[in-house]
Amino acid sequence: MKLTRRETLKFGMAGLAGLGTTTFMPFAARAQGAGDRYAVEGGEIVISPIGHATFVMQVPGMVIYNDPATEPATFEGMPAPDLILITHEHGDHYKPETLAAIVGENTRLLTNPAVLEKLPEDLKARATAIANGESTTIGDVAIEAIPAYNTT
Repeated sequence: MKLTRRETLKFGMAGLAGLGTTTFMPFAARAQGAGDRYAVEGGEIVISPIGHATFVMQVPGMVIYNDPATEPATFEGMPAPDLILITHEHGDHYKPETLAAIVGENTRLLTNPAVLEKLPEDLKARATAIANGESTTIGDVAIEAIPAYNTT
């Protein structure tokens, strides 16, 4: 089969559209609360990707938000966070306006030391810093801080 340049572009665009449908639609569906589910002893872990590094993870007895740097409305319909993890201070991982909007009365924050220093005082009072190589346990969840490098 011989295709003209126009036909090749047309098929290529159709292929990209199809790829976008298969990639983004399931992602959007999972972000609406369906999430990926994993059976574990004592219950189930549900991970709902939101965008970039942002996700909501429900583990038995706890709801964890990771890097909630999207708009607060993104979390409507999600269970309130018991714990918020913030990996570092870049704007696509740390957004104080969103934190202020989603933090509940009993929400704890676990951040790296640089984020802790940037937090407003009311949020800083709920936060604990963890540096690379350190570990902690919150509830029944063990957390270990490992080095990561953002080269962009």
